[in-house]
Formats: sequence, structure tokens, C-alpha cells
Amino acid sequence: MRKKSIAVVCIAAILVLTSCNKSNLIDNKININSSNTGKQQMSESEKFYSCQIVDKNISPKSVIGFNNDKIYNAVWSNDSNLGFACCDSPGDRRSFPDGLSNIISAGVYNNKMYINMLGEDGASQIVTVDSNFTTYNSQLACNNYIIDFSVSPDNNIYTFNVSNETQSYEIHRFHDGVSECCVSLSDLTNSDQNAYVCDIKVFSDVVYLTVNTNDKSYILVLDNNLNCIKKIENEEFISLSHITNAGDDVLLYTADIDTDNNCIVIYSIDANTYQVNNVDIISQASCVYSGNSVYDFFYCTEKEIFGYKADDCSSTYIADKNDDLSDIFTIDDTIHFLLSDSVFSEQISAYTLSADDIIPVYNYQGNSSISGEEILPSGVLQLVEAQKNDSDYTLHIVNTEDLSSGEVCIVPQQSYDLLKVLYIDNDNVLVQMYNQDTNDEKICSYDMNGKFLFEYSIDPAASIGKIILSENNCAYVNYWTDKGSYFSLINAQDHSICDEKIKCPDNFLNSFNGKGRYDLFYSTDSGIYGVEYENSKITEILNLNQCDLPEEAVIHDFYYQDENTMYISTDEAIYKLVPSGDTPKVSDGISIGCISDNVDPELIKKFKKENPSCDVNIVRYYENTDEDDISKKIDMDLLSDKCPDILTFYNQDYYSPARHNNKNAYADLYELMENDAELTRDMLLPNILEALEDNHSLYQITPSFTVDTILGKPDVLNEYSKWDTDSYVDFINNHPDNAFEINDQTNFSNGGWHFNSFINYEDATCTFESDSFKALFDCMLNTPESAEAAENYYLKYYQINDFNNLNILEDTDFGGEKVVNIGYPDIPGNGALIDTGEQYSILKQSKNIDYAWKFIKLLFSDENQSRYYKYNFTGFPMRKDLIENMKQKTKTVSQDDTYGAIMSIGDKTGRNIDVGIPDEEQISKISDIIEEAVCLKNADNSVNSIITEEYVNTLLEGSSSDEAIRNIQNRVQIYLNEQY
Repeated sequence: MRKKSIAVVCIAAILVLTSCNKSNLIDNKININSSNTGKQQMSESEKFYSCQIVDKNISPKSVIGFNNDKIYNAVWSNDSNLGFACCDSPGDRRSFPDGLSNIISAGVYNNKMYINMLGEDGASQIVTVDSNFTTYNSQLACNNYIIDFSVSPDNNIYTFNVSNETQSYEIHRFHDGVSECCVSLSDLTNSDQNAYVCDIKVFSDVVYLTVNTNDKSYILVLDNNLNCIKKIENEEFISLSHITNAGDDVLLYTADIDTDNNCIVIYSIDANTYQVNNVDIISQASCVYSGNSVYDFFYCTEKEIFGYKADDCSSTYIADKNDDLSDIFTIDDTIHFLLSDSVFSEQISAYTLSADDIIPVYNYQGNSSISGEEILPSGVLQLVEAQKNDSDYTLHIVNTEDLSSGEVCIVPQQSYDLLKVLYIDNDNVLVQMYNQDTNDEKICSYDMNGKFLFEYSIDPAASIGKIILSENNCAYVNYWTDKGSYFSLINAQDHSICDEKIKCPDNFLNSFNGKGRYDLFYSTDSGIYGVEYENSKITEILNLNQCDLPEEAVIHDFYYQDENTMYISTDEAIYKLVPSGDTPKVSDGISIGCISDNVDPELIKKFKKENPSCDVNIVRYYENTDEDDISKKIDMDLLSDKCPDILTFYNQDYYSPARHNNKNAYADLYELMENDAELTRDMLLPNILEALEDNHSLYQITPSFTVDTILGKPDVLNEYSKWDTDSYVDFINNHPDNAFEINDQTNFSNGGWHFNSFINYEDATCTFESDSFKALFDCMLNTPESAEAAENYYLKYYQINDFNNLNILEDTDFGGEKVVNIGYPDIPGNGALIDTGEQYSILKQSKNIDYAWKFIKLLFSDENQSRYYKYNFTGFPMRKDLIENMKQKTKTVSQDDTYGAIMSIGDKTGRNIDVGIPDEEQISKISDIIEEAVCLKNADNSVNSIITEEYVNTLLEGSSSDEAIRNIQNRVQIYLNEQY
């Protein structure tokens, strides 16, 4: 879910800021010194915190601020959630207890609330919920699907079901959870075509069913053994929907909804004679619900709920209607609303939580959307709703302490739309504007009359996150560009953002208002940090691995009073952090050097949970560094004590152990496996390990891989078992129009060609001036672009990453024909290339090899390895047992399963093809391709760029291919000499 932003700023403070100095409200004691910028100092938190739940309510992730003993919580348009509200306090909205989900229908019988729901196993259940809506008890479980139900005074439950075996409709009576009798709807209706039940009700052991067909509607009256007593018909019936009783009377009422005239027709039915009488027509009404001792039934118009009395046909206003109202029910004559899936759609509610109380402080119902909220310096929660008009926006401002409100009408500048309200007070409005055509964002200020005052200048390429207010009334903006995310002080004098800035870490998640000596706080996936802006000092306030917060928790809000009083909110609850002792002594930890941003934060989090005495530090070699300088930085670290414990990279990164001229810098992972019972060589795919080897040593390892290869039609490849470059070129020249698909002739590697066979990284040599490469080069120059809808290509360059691949490829690209693997020319084994994705190495100089090895082993845990086949097309795991699991899952998966399900995929002609579960032959072919691949893919981007550049020059300018090949040979050789 998109995280909710918390945007706060103090305009009064902004107006007194001067240059890049902090506010004179603190006597200008602090000045920004440019020499300190970027020197981010880190100190560690000193406490181990236990997390005590303050509240677990509807949507604690929407908590937007804390003030002393109050916790302010605003809710709107959140996750689908079923809940209830009382008409006496509509702001007090509660969800059903945990475990109640997939609710189909509900009702109140004998002053108890019954819920019809689907369990996790797909079976229907009917349960009762207690009067506090906090716990529930099971009444019955049924393997058939229960559409609706009703309960008699003696607690028999009557249900309308769909039989899983016959797919027919049935009426059941249950007692103590056991079906005592059953009747087929087709028997009751004499097999009326398309008959279905819209409502089932039981009064005094008499069961009433509203039945609708394509051309008529009627009511069936059954006794308690489900024998038909009477069929009530009326020529005026249109489409019967609900049956309800008139309180304690014997009269019954049914609502006939006339959608053409937007009204409800109410009929009374004599319980003795079954005579039907037209009682009333209610215009502008759409729904009818059961009544109570005061009202015979309730009905709804578009915006309101009314109670209806049949004796005088009078209607009484009850409450405003929520658009997501599912039902109305009463318990002890207290009227409650049953809310459907989108409980808070276009609905804003605010709460304060103090101790165990949930106090609704504001509830707004309308078409506006919340666009700003903040805790004012006074500690009062303020909400802002923005309503878009034709050419302007009306801002509704509500102070939740005294429920005072006001309005401001602002007119955006031309071509700009209001994105969100950042702050509003008695004098000024600060808003974020967005230009959709240019993707430009800016911060604008208006007075309370809607007059434009000024705008703050910021990098046009910047995207504004939010504004943070410190306790000393200084304001900071969080924004990001293509170079990263930053915090900067807002300068009110010249309406700019100060150049002095603090860079956020790559794993930055959210920012929060400052307190005490901290100007602001921010969170990452590993902790919460306080920022002292003046000296760029960053202090670790909370280490998430040094508290007992649930592992899966995601922090949405944070409040800091002091080191002994902190609150956080997550998806599940609001927690107060209670110091419970010193943190475990932390070792020097391990450092992971990254050439690209490829370390999974969840993996680091899990490692730190399992090894609380070992910290993890990420060294980002790629950060603010050109590619050419990365290897120099790593080489310098290898020669010093700054050497990381682990180096991680992608296969295409030129700085990898396989290509590095100082292989002695890396630990042999085979040696570590020999002394480890948890991860051994026998557990992993031997051919992938062999491809990763260097002189029988293993300096790098990967948790997953894919396989690149060439597949084709067997009838044209029957004379080849595999091929070299010359035979490949000969095949292309003999089939210039339909050998394979080329969408862009200017891209030499358009079809996925690789140059492994022309480069020897071991001795840093290349052979691009060979006759074979010249023939390939000329062949590509003369191969035309493919026709848009051609269907008869013989070859396909393909990345295999799932056991579903072949059935999809054969159905969509080869018209249902079987294909064979031919592989790439001059590639050992079966011609397939192993693409490893991320790889990891341990540096021999590491002082923490034991911990480094524990981190590597996590890559091969059940949890981490399984994720490669839990989701479609993410690659194969390295463990042999999980490869087998992946095969079996593909074979046995049900058609409604996400993985391997029958899916509709568009082919190249634009038709949709239904692709099913692969057969044994297709799975076996993929298994063979995997097991016979022995060559590592060296996707050297630098070499590819050189070849493509020379190829395009030759193609577009008509220059000599001989000259281009000489240039390729010379340029690649120079590159190899420099790098290897």
C-alpha cells in the first residue's frame, strides 16, 4: 500500500528565516557551515526496547501524529475492511474481530449477530459475534457455498446453498451445526428456468423465499421441514428483493425494487390468507433492511437512512448514509451499520486514542478527499480536505479540538494542479503544485483569502516529498532527484531551498517532525535516526534489530518525546517503546561492498535478527562514482584495512572475481562448504557451480540463475545437433526473411547474440578479426527487419526462467509446434548460457569470515530460495531439492493458482492464446537445458557498446565492415588490457 505522507510546516517560522541561517527565534545561534555538509556522523542507540501495544484498532498505519498522552489517528480509503458503526456515533467505526474475513452476508436474530463467511479452506461458516464485536463463536461449517441464511426463534439455521457436487441450489435446515433436512430449489420451483433466491427469512418456523426468474417473481412459503405450503404470486411483482417483518406483528413486508423508476414498492402479506396488498411506494429509495421494535423496516436513499412505520406509512430520518453501507441491524434496539469492503471510501474520520479509549473527534462525509493533516505546535490535530471545482480548489480546514472550521479558495497557476496541502494556519496556506505536462513540482504560498503570495524555487527535476517542522520552528523540505533523496532548510527570505543539504541513505523510507536537539527524524529498513541539521550529525535513535518489534512490521509513523518516551505505528498496531536494558554488545560486524544496488534489505534484516551481536554495514561503491572509478576504489580498499567482508555484484559487472586479476583476494567457498553441514556442494546444482569455478576453486556464488539459449523448429534444425558460428551464419543467409525476428536492425545484439567465443578473459585476448566474426558481422548487416505480423520464424533467442516457459513459447511464438534447443554457436555443452544475476564473494582478508559465511548461507535458506519459484518467471533456485519442488509444483498446480495457472497471453499477431499447465515433455526439455548448460554468460556491457557503435556506423554510413572490425578488435583489446 502507498504509505501515507505526513506533511507539516510552520509558515510563521518560515517567514522569519534568513538566508540559510536558522530562525532568529533561537537567536541565530546556529549557522550552516558548508565545510560540514555531508559529514554525517553516526552514534548508536544505547537501549534495548520492548514494544508494548497501545492500540490495535481499525487502521493503525494511518496514525498521523502523537502529542503527549494522545495519539491522533485519521482513516480514509484504506485497505478493504469489513466493519460496523453505530448511528449514535458514526465516527466510531470498528472492524470485526481478527479471523472474520470474506464475509458474504450477515443478520441479527434473537438479539445476536450472525455472520456468513468463507473460511481459509473455502468452506462456508456461520458464526455469532458478541455484543462488543470483539469475539466470535462458530455455529456451523458447511462444505457447500452458503449464499444467504436466516435463523428461527429456536436457533435453527436455514440456508440457501450452492452444492459443490451438483452445482445446484439447495435449501437446508441446520440444528446444532448438523443439516437435518434439505430440498432442491428446482423441486420447489418445478424447474423454473434460471430461478434464483434473492432473500430467505424465517418467522415463527415458517420459511419465506423470494424467487426471481427471467420473466416472473414470486414468494415460496415453506414449513420448518422445507415442504412447500404456498406459492404467492402477483402480476404486479417486478423483481422481489427483501422480506422483512413488521416488528412483532404477523404482517410481512416485501420490497419490490423498481430500478426504472428509482423507487421501492412495499407490499404487505397476510400471514394467514397470503393476500398481497400494495402498501406504499417510496421514491428515490434503493435498499430495504430489517426493522426493530420501533420501525417495521429501514430503507436508504442516495445519502440518508430512514426508519419506516407501516401503520401510517411514515418515514423518519435516522442518519446519513455511508456509500459503502452493506446492511443495517439492531441489537437491543441500538441501530448499527454493517459496512462493506471499501469502508472508508471518500470518508474521513479522525480519532484520538488515550489509554484504551477510542474517541471520535471528527467525521467528514462527502466527495472531498483528505489532502493534508498535521499536529500543530499546540498539540492539536488539524485536517484539511481539498475539493476540486472547475478552476479552483476549496480547502476545508477543521480543528479537531473544538471542531472549528474554515474555508480557503485558491486558484492554481496556469497548467498546475493541486497535489497536496503541506500546511495551513491562520495566516498562510502552503501547497504543493504539479504540472502534468512538464512533470514539474513547486511549493506555493497563498494567504487566507486565496491570494497567491510567492513560490519556492527548487530544482525543476526534483520531486517534493514533504515538509518537516522542527520544535524550534524551522522548516525542512524532503525531496528527491535522479541523484538521490535530500533534506534542505527552507529559506523564506528569497523563497528558495537552501543549497546546503543532507543526503538521505538509499534505504530511506519516511521522515518525521523534529523534537529537542533533533531537527527531524527519518526511518530506514534498519532503524530510526535523528538529524542535527547544522552540523550534519545523524544519530541512531532506534535500532529495529535491538527491539522486540515483530519482524514483518513496517513503521508508518514515529513520535519522540525523549529517549524514554517514543511511539511507533505499524500496519498492525501502535506501540510504545519501553527501555528494557542495554543492547547486546555488538561486534565490528560485517561490511558488504556493492557494485550496484542489489542487496535485499529483508535479507539483511533477517541476518541481524538471527545474529543480534553482528551489525551489517553497506559500502556502496556505485554511489556518486563513475563506472570507470569503481574498480579503482575497490582495488584501493583491497590494499587497505577498509576491505569489505563480502562483495556483491551482477554478472555483467566487469569487476567480478571471474575477471579480476587478483583472484587471491577472494576466499575459496568450497573450503567453507567442506566444514559446514548446513550448506554443502551436494546440495547445489553441480553444472552451475562448475561454470562459476576458477581453476577448481569457487570464488563467487549465486542464489539463483536463468538460462539464455536459442530454440527452434525441429524440421529446419534436423541436420544440426549444435552449430558453430559458420554454420549459424550459413543458416541465417539461407533464411534471410524468417530465421529470427529482428525489430531494430540498428541493434547488433537485437536477437540476443553473445560474444563469449571471441573473448578469452583469462589471458585478456580477443579474436574479432577472425573470419567467423567477419562473416557474422556481414550477415547481421544484410539481415532485414522482420515483418510486423510474421508467424514463421524458425529461431527464437529466449531466456528460460521458469518451467512454464516452453508451453508459453510454443503456443504463442510457434503456433503450437514443438521446439528443440540448439543453443548459441561455439558455446560448450548444449550451447546455453548461464545468467547468474546477483553474485556474492567473501574477501580473504575479512576479519569476520564466520559471520560473512552465515550471511552467504542465508541466500540458500528455504525461505530465500523458495521465493524464486513462488512467483512466476523470477528464475531458478540453486538448490537441487527446490528445483525438484519447482517441477512438482508446476505439474500439480491447480488452474486457479497464481503459479502456472491457465492464462491468456497475446501472441505476435495480436491474438489471445490460452496457455495451460506444461506437460511432462516440456518440463523435461527445460530440465535438460538447465542440467547440460556449462558456460557462464559474460554480458560485458563495455564490449557490447563498442561492437554496437561500430556496427551502427557501418550500417548507417555505409563504411567498410573491415574497418569496423579492425576498430572493434583494437578497442576491445585496449579495454581488456586496461581491465584485466
